[in-house]
Amino acid sequence: MTQRDVLVPTDGAPTTRMIQCTECEERSPLGPPLAAFARWALGHADVTGHREFQQVTTELLHAVLPVVADPSAPTAAP
Repeated sequence: MTQRDVLVPTDGAPTTRMIQCTECEERSPLGPPLAAFARWALGHADVTGHREFQQVTTELLHAVLPVVADPSAPTAAP
């Protein structure tokens, strides 16, 4: 099972803004506040030397719960 199997975008779900490094595509933690973006970008630049960032807006993904069989349902005889 892959992550795509358990997470799906939901129509009308709230969106969130984050920033992304355009050199390695690493993304900041979910945000705002703006100060958290700046802290992440400065730390990322310090560690990697990357200096190009862009703002991204993403849809939040909602987990799809697995279907659980009803234990009281009759079962087929082997």
